[in-house]
Amino acid sequence: MKPTTVQRLLGFTIGVGTAGFVYFSDYRLVWRQAAEVAQTYGTLPAPSAEAPTSPKKDQPLLGPKFWGTLARRWNQGIDATFGALATELAKRGY
Repeated sequence: MKPTTVQRLLGFTIGVGTAGFVYFSDYRLVWRQAAEVAQTYGTLPAPSAEAPTSPKKDQPLLGPKFWGTLARRWNQGIDATFGALATELAKRGY
């Protein structure tokens, strides 16, 4: 695979990841603020103090499990992309 192709794929992947992160963070922000406005003006019932909270709601969307999985997949992708290059350079003594 040509180095320029690898650069393009890496740039595309980083761009898609960044765009996806920005989209979903803005999406959550808009809906959270819409719910606050609706609750302020009385169109939604106020949450009751008696309602049990589920443990999933307390955890952030991008918690430690997500970051661990992302790091593992990133490393696997780098190994798959540059593994042959590293092996070849090691054979040549670089």
